[in-house]
Amino acid sequence: MKILVFGAGENGKACREYIRRLKQDEFVGFLDNRKKNAGSSAAPEGDAVEIYHASEVGRLQYDVIWISNGHPGQVAEVKKQLDELEVP
Repeated sequence: MKILVFGAGENGKACREYIRRLKQDEFVGFLDNRKKNAGSSAAPEGDAVEIYHASEVGRLQYDVIWISNGHPGQVAEVKKQLDELEVP
């Protein structure tokens, strides 16, 4: 399964490490709303990690999006945004 993680902060990084350790799924990259985060970013183990602006989701190949935020209000906002972007 190809997984995008919405949120490139500490929770997102923890999700990425979880996916990486499972080895049965593929981490595609991060989605983030902050334009300054868009582009490639160095990960702790030295490999490049793609950070895409949320508006780019339509051009990406993925099976599922994990929302890496634990705040219910912010999760609701992300879900609303994904609905507006017509993400199934």
